[in-house]
Order: sequence, then C-alpha cells, then structure tokens
Amino acid sequence: MTRRLAWATLREAAATREALAPAIMLPVPAALRLTNLGDTRPDFARHMQEAVYAPRRVRLEAVELVRLPAGSTVHAGSSDILTCGPLLLREHFPPYGEADAPRFLSHMVNPARPRLELPGECLLLSRWGLATWGHWLAELLPLVAMAEAAHPGRFTYILPAGFGEGATQSHAQSLRLHGVSPGRWLALRPGHDHGFAALHAVTPAWTGMALHPAAGDALRRGVPHRPGPARKVALLREPGTGRTLLNEAE
Repeated sequence: MTRRLAWATLREAAATREALAPAIMLPVPAALRLTNLGDTRPDFARHMQEAVYAPRRVRLEAVELVRLPAGSTVHAGSSDILTCGPLLLREHFPPYGEADAPRFLSHMVNPARPRLELPGECLLLSRWGLATWGHWLAELLPLVAMAEAAHPGRFTYILPAGFGEGATQSHAQSLRLHGVSPGRWLALRPGHDHGFAALHAVTPAWTGMALHPAAGDALRRGVPHRPGPARKVALLREPGTGRTLLNEAE
C-alpha cells in the first residue's frame, strides 16, 4: 500500500544547501527570428512566442547544490521518482503523472519492491524528460557542468537504466566532454528502490523560461572554443519529433 506523501521542492527537503549561483534579474532579448511551429501546433506556438521567445525581464532563481536527508529513495521505473521520507520531490516527478498521482505512485512507492543501497557521494540526474535532447541540453547537462566546476571529480552521477545506449548515446558523449567518464555514473535498476549513503542534487538552472548565465558559462568551459563569427541556425520542426536544419549549406 502506498504511504501518504506531501509535495516538496529540493530546497525544502534539503539537509544542507550550497550556493552555486545567486538569484538575479535578467533582461532577456528576443531569441527567435524564424519558426514553423505554428503550422502544426498554433496554440503552443503562440505560448512560446509570448512566454519564451519574446524580449522580457525575468527573475532567475539561485542554483544550489543540496544534500538530501538520510533515507532518501529513488524509485526506478518508466519515470524515476524521488522521495525523502514523507516528501515527494516535485522536480523529479513527471508533470504528466500529477493528474493521476495516486495510481501512478501505487506502482512506484511500494514497500514490496526490492531495495538496493548505493555507496559514496552520488548526484541524481535521472528524471522525466532526460531522453529528450532538449531537456538534457538545457536543463540537466548544465547541472553537471556546475557541479563539476564547484567540485571536480567528487560525484557519481545517478542515471536511468540503459543510459548511453540508443537515444542517449549523445548524452553520454556530452558527459565525457565535461570530464565525467562511464566509471563515474551508475544506472538505476528498473523495478527497484535505491537508497544512498549520501545523495545530492542540483536545483534547476532553467527558471523563468531561461537558463541561468552561470550555467551557460559552466557549459561553455567544458566545450572546446572555436573562434569565429556567430552563425544563424534555422532548425525547423517536422511532423512528430523530427527536426530539419534548413540552412545546412551555410
């Protein structure tokens, strides 16, 4: 039987917190010159144009490295979720599951599931959306870059089952680019709960519909610099999940 859980954020659940970047107000310029999203999803295109791509001034929250309390558990399944005692962590719960959370949780948070204990200092990356390249590149890889900048080589990264295979091969390559070799990541076992000697996480670097500049700086430090003028990229959507680079010849 699923126990009763209350929603909490990583900050609210943290045993300790370390600032990696402060909260700031930031003017954000227009970020888009060309899109065909309206051809297939006009309502979503309007939202993106007004809330994401438009010039605006936004508050970006502080980015913090948190250590989670003893007894924190990652429940591995189709979407890996995180509980800290009686708390269910929002950042690691899929938004598509919130409408039917009790039924979703009945399969995931269950005392009958086998439990594994993982040693050492671990940092949780596995969460909904990881396999999507945009989520990985804009939301999750920046957390690795910031953690490595603050504490190089300290953490073992917790990732979903099958990481580095199939659709996540490029994800694995980007981790290596930031100095995280396969010897420093652990894949979760589906259908199992995972406990930790010391579990950490990084609070979101993507808030206010924008990436914190400190996260962007950390990402750039991990990528070989190629001097030269900036290039415009025309990346248009195809039906489904496809993308086409329209100006590849340039």
